[in-house]
Amino acid sequence: MRREGRIAYVHLPNIAGKAPHYRETFIDDGDGDVPRVLRILQRNGFQGAVIPDHTPQMTCGAPWHAGRAHALGFIQGVLRELALSQSSTQVSNRLLRDD
Repeated sequence: MRREGRIAYVHLPNIAGKAPHYRETFIDDGDGDVPRVLRILQRNGFQGAVIPDHTPQMTCGAPWHAGRAHALGFIQGVLRELALSQSSTQVSNRLLRDD
């Protein structure tokens, strides 16, 4: 569907367990492999928005905001790592071609 430009955004929650008995978890603490999902999206040229979904609340003065900030930071860190990895691979490929 992405190649047809039909996916505008992806909700990215994480959970532990299976329906109907599951619980929502922090994005880096569930059964789902979020870095793998982001890698697949990148590999397929996804240009839409990635939205953390159903983040647990933290025990602090701004519980919803803190949970959301944690999820956004995790997603951003994975995306940066993917970009660095892709850049490193491109440099290696250029060096191999120059031989």
